Amino acid sequence: MLNSKILAIVIVALAFSARLYSQASDGTALLKHFRLPQYNAKTNKAEFILYGKEADALGIVVNINGVLVDILSKEITDIRVVKNLENLNVYDITLDSDKVQAFWRDKPCSTMLIQTPSAKYDRSTQIIKGKEWLKVRSHFLDMDGVGFEADHGRQTLHIDKNVKVVYRKDLADAAKKESAEKEKKAASTEKNDKGTEKNGKTDEKSE
Repeated sequence: MLNSKILAIVIVALAFSARLYSQASDGTALLKHFRLPQYNAKTNKAEFILYGKEADALGIVVNINGVLVDILSKEITDIRVVKNLENLNVYDITLDSDKVQAFWRDKPCSTMLIQTPSAKYDRSTQIIKGKEWLKVRSHFLDMDGVGFEADHGRQTLHIDKNVKVVYRKDLADAAKKESAEKEKKAASTEKNDKGTEKNGKTDEKSE
């Protein structure tokens, strides 16, 4: 494990744009047990799913309890194929690589998970902050810490203290190998398709 005070990682931070389903007595709007896909405005592709046990909005600030963010693969074109992770609790950072690999096996659409008990989201600045523990999990890099600030505009995550990082080189190497094999297969398929198209045109000409 490595320790540091500040870590910056590329993430998609939270964007809260939801219909609020009930009204509290103090005038704040409430939302409970929600699953909200968030889309890229330009491509209309789902980028991540925001889960929460409860949220209330007072002005531009949204207070969320039971936060889980599922950051999706860029290859996802249909949100319906993404597994519902509403009741998920992420694994302990000390878990061995074999079990980590097993954890991700049924979540092929997910690239990263971010979990924290509570957070405040400012819709005007697109910044989310929390004072409690934070768990960040990906296929080969995991982080824990206390206190954080995620900036959507800058695509950064700042963790205040007690930061722990686990980098699983074996899983990273496996992911790299798998990616290379996919690229090789895609290139081979493209080459074969072009060859078939060329042969088809030659046959038409000979006729």
